[in-house]
Amino acid sequence: MRKIGQFSILELILLKVLIGMTNVDLAQAFSKHINEKGNQVLDVCVSIEDLLQFLMNDENGNLPDIILMSTDVASKLSDKRLEFLADCIVTIRDRFPKIKFIILANEKAGHPFLAELVSIGIYNIFLTSSKKISLDELLETAENPLTFSEIKFLRVVNKEIPWRRGSLQSQPNEVQINITKKYENGDQLREEPNRKPILSPKVGEFREASLLNHIDEEDFLQEYLPTKEKEKVVIQDKIIGAVFVGIVGVEKNTGSTHLSLLLANFLNNRGLRVAVIEANNSNDFFSVEYLYEGGRGYTSKKEMFNIDGIDHYKSIGKLNFSELVHQYDFIILDIGQKENTQYFEEFFRAHIKIVTSHASEWKRDKLMDFLLSYQEYDQQNWHLVLPFADSQTLEDIEKETLLFPYSIPTHSDPYQRSEELNMVFEDMLQENLPTLQGAAKQSAVWLYGGLSILVLVFIVIAITFFK
Repeated sequence: MRKIGQFSILELILLKVLIGMTNVDLAQAFSKHINEKGNQVLDVCVSIEDLLQFLMNDENGNLPDIILMSTDVASKLSDKRLEFLADCIVTIRDRFPKIKFIILANEKAGHPFLAELVSIGIYNIFLTSSKKISLDELLETAENPLTFSEIKFLRVVNKEIPWRRGSLQSQPNEVQINITKKYENGDQLREEPNRKPILSPKVGEFREASLLNHIDEEDFLQEYLPTKEKEKVVIQDKIIGAVFVGIVGVEKNTGSTHLSLLLANFLNNRGLRVAVIEANNSNDFFSVEYLYEGGRGYTSKKEMFNIDGIDHYKSIGKLNFSELVHQYDFIILDIGQKENTQYFEEFFRAHIKIVTSHASEWKRDKLMDFLLSYQEYDQQNWHLVLPFADSQTLEDIEKETLLFPYSIPTHSDPYQRSEELNMVFEDMLQENLPTLQGAAKQSAVWLYGGLSILVLVFIVIAITFFK
């Protein structure tokens, strides 16, 4: 940070900051941190519409020097509305030319939105997918903006990303804004525009919490966050006893049970002791056992049955995990949909967390709603599984969620080996699968032992022959 005498620029200049973020708790943490640096946060706006209204309703000249904005501020659930956001930023720049922008972008280099920002002269762009960001570094760009040479790489556009297609507009354009003026007596007067009014979106908290992973002052900000934001599920480095796998579905019929059996078979084929537990109320394991036993009116009241070395626990018994933890290498919990289980919280305690969802585009909002509902948890180690999804769907999901999704190919019999499935599970679970060093050592012992015996036999033969 540049110094003037013994004081830094931030210590000499009082900045008025307007924050635009959808996550209110996180924005308040930013606000308190910024205020403690000697600056003033005028307001926190949870949507781009609210931010526009704040600026247009100002009658006291209390405009911000800087707008600190996350690109999710225009989001409506899974729709980020980046084209609309670019239009809004152009509108603000035209009407309030002295206001400077600092943009926290979840998008990666190559996105057309970032290229548009550069084209309208906004250079203070920080990609959350790159290096750690210091809040002091962010605020200093209000006085010392990033240079064109530092951000010119953002002008290179990935043409495969959809952008302003089906529209005559190829560049950002101004938007018409509804202004609601408030008076001391409580009356309101709305100035009606010529264009269709802008509708305020639902407050979306999608993906904003991940910004904490990119801020240097994470520990400092964490002090201001409510308890629910502090709650993070951490996988221990060394697991004692069984590895627990929690599999949930964002809605009905997403294939959590079928996936549980596929995974159990994969682990069993690697020589691991596996149990799969029906941690839901579907009673599907009765049907699995019935079919395995050949039908014909077969009934069983046993809580557990075994298929090909895999222990299956039905939902009829009360689970006692402490009794099972040292009996198996892996315990798979088929939790399923939240509304159909009393064990949903076990998903967050599991070492491996898998979320199943439909791949259909018209059902994608269910996945986004699910991730949004549990954003207080660290989702970076969650695995998304979408049965039968094609490569384009996987790419779209990855861009929207920032998580790496997996596609499960068609495989009707979960107890049959599949090399294609093996590759998927090995990639998904590579950090949790035990190495095969033990097996390799054992093979080496047998190999060397066998060679030693052969050598001994030849020596005996040679001695006998030449005697």
